[in-house]
Amino acid sequence: MHYIHVTDPATEDHADKLGKVRPFLSTLQQNFPCLFAPGVALSIDEAMIKYNGRLRWKQYMPMKPIKWGIKLWVLCDARTGYCLALDVYTGRDDHLAEGMGLTYNIVMKLSSSYLLRNHHLYADNFYSSLGLIRDLHDADTYFCGTIRKNSRGLPKQISDTALQKGQSEKLSADRDIIFCRWYDRRDVFVVATNTTGWQGHRKTPNPLHPK
Repeated sequence: MHYIHVTDPATEDHADKLGKVRPFLSTLQQNFPCLFAPGVALSIDEAMIKYNGRLRWKQYMPMKPIKWGIKLWVLCDARTGYCLALDVYTGRDDHLAEGMGLTYNIVMKLSSSYLLRNHHLYADNFYSSLGLIRDLHDADTYFCGTIRKNSRGLPKQISDTALQKGQSEKLSADRDIIFCRWYDRRDVFVVATNTTGWQGHRKTPNPLHPK
């Protein structure tokens, strides 16, 4: 494998950290959408490629099954896990948080070929922001995911009242955005544009099915 090359050293872009595999990555990106038609639900998250060698942008992610390796951001079909698009993390300097921010740029870049198709995008609170959700909504793309309690624009009234374990509270917001707070061992905040809700709704858990 040491002698296999996918690029010509004479024409390789040496300023590109992925220059030696760039043609291979480009071919993958071009063929992902050609070989599979995704369903309505898409998911974006981080993934790891196991790697134990020396690499300046090798990452450690203790919550992942693969702890050490090369980090990818991936857009997948939520039902099958098929990869539709990816972006390789090569260090903080190469992924500057310009404009609306790093995670906003990642989501819009990976999902650019799937906007205006009424897809439902699911993500965790690392990616969620109201600016992103509104722009996706304008691009006919729905969103559902957890969101951090201190996120800018989160209605304050949804986090003031006390809930018992298993209770949830919904609050509608502008432009068809629904916020939900669910209490388990702590508050979990969810934001969505692919569901309906009503002002000040509070649900008490079924005692036969508390979860």
